[in-house]
Parts: sequence; structure tokens; C-alpha cells
Amino acid sequence: MKIILKLFKNKFSLLFFLFLFYSFVLSDSDLFFIIKKKREIKSLNTQIKKTNIKLDSIKKNLNQLESKEGIEKYAREKKFFKKSDEEIFVITYE
Repeated sequence: MKIILKLFKNKFSLLFFLFLFYSFVLSDSDLFFIIKKKREIKSLNTQIKKTNIKLDSIKKNLNQLESKEGIEKYAREKKFFKKSDEEIFVITYE
């Protein structure tokens, strides 16, 4: 206890501790703000990775649609288009 009182009696050490307290707790870019922003950056990076995966799958689908066979396959499977002499049966499971 005497050591702590001795440190605070010195004006330079007191000023140093006040500066540390201000910079870590009271300032606009304090320690809590920095931790919060790092968490936000981490979550945004995971969102970027997920978006890039979706973008890659969309590009893959777009490349398949550039050929006539790809367009026909997409129209038949996803949109249930048919030729004039065909019938389509859709089976759904509950």
C-alpha cells in the first residue's frame, strides 16, 4: 500500500497513470471500441466468404446457360417447360 501511495505522490507517475486510464477507458477509440470493431470485422469477413461462395455458384450456373443445351436443361428442370408433344408429371413428397 505504501508503494502505491509513493507512486501517486510523484506527479509524473500520476500523470502517466491518468493518461493510461484515459487512453484505455475514456477516449473515443478506447479498448472496448477496438474489441467491438474487431468482432464486426470478423463477422463481415465471414459474410464476404459466404457471398463469394454464392457468387461462384451463380457464375457456374450462368456459364451453363450460355449453351443451347444448358438453357433447355434449365427450362425443363426448373421452369417445367415442355415441347408441344410432351407431357410433364410433377411428383411432390410431403
